[in-house]
Amino acid sequence: GQVRRAYESKAGAKVIALDILFADLENPEQDTALGAAIARADNVLLPVSFRINEKVPPLRAAFVDALHHFGIGVSWGGYESLVLPVTPQRSAGTWAEDGQLVRFNIGLEETASLKADLAAALPLLNPASE
Repeated sequence: GQVRRAYESKAGAKVIALDILFADLENPEQDTALGAAIARADNVLLPVSFRINEKVPPLRAAFVDALHHFGIGVSWGGYESLVLPVTPQRSAGTWAEDGQLVRFNIGLEETASLKADLAAALPLLNPASE
């Protein structure tokens, strides 16, 4: 409810980015209402989560290295798209997930270029599917 109300109060925004990973369905009614509000707006960016084969550690490095439109680094509020392989750490509680994480900061580059870059690199994370 609180996320949906905050989102709906941003009328007229060009883009709304939520840096929240919605992992658990705690309240199906509120989750459905948030999903409907996002679908109506058509200007919301959400985080994406997927698992990398942990038995093959070089996959994450190969994926990051294959990205041509993303610099490697931490965002300090700039305009360029960045990617950073990180090891999840959480100080506010226990991080229950294990595995590898790649964090993206999307900048002002052409959307089609970023999508094409990701589409070309994603198969490197699952070589068995090729």
